[in-house]
Amino acid sequence: MLKGLLLSVLVISVWGIVQLGVFHALHPRSALKSMIGSFLPALPAYLLLYLATPPTFGILPDRLAATAVPLGMLNGMLILVLLFLTCVQFYYHLNRAISLRILIEFERAAGRSMTLDQIERACSLGSLIGGRLEALVAYGLVFRFGEYYHLGPGGRIAAAVGRIARRVIRLKP
Repeated sequence: MLKGLLLSVLVISVWGIVQLGVFHALHPRSALKSMIGSFLPALPAYLLLYLATPPTFGILPDRLAATAVPLGMLNGMLILVLLFLTCVQFYYHLNRAISLRILIEFERAAGRSMTLDQIERACSLGSLIGGRLEALVAYGLVFRFGEYYHLGPGGRIAAAVGRIARRVIRLKP
């Protein structure tokens, strides 16, 4: 199983470097589509690498290479997908976290201090909500007709899952 873990880390590292290059060079309109699009080839690459490399991966002791091929391959694939999802969450946390945005504005401010009025101007609620609404529209979760926004089918599912999950872990609605 360790071979699958090592290959997963290797493949996700290469994917991360490629994705950083894509972000810097191409400035994709949809980060999620870009991340998924560049990750899809990583899945067959992982499978090929798993099948093409020896059970010991050239560095592992024999006792750590005794896992059956299908089990080791599936375990590594699961880890690869979980690492990808973690990277996506990390991106969205950096991109969308309000607290982080406020801290960055403090870092930019003269003397690294701001009044409440300065914070409200730098991190206007309108720009934060506008950006979030644009993302929801881009992903088809919300649709805009005139000046009104409407919940789409995918948004209904996401809202229901979110509402149930919040209730299960006892968060406010």
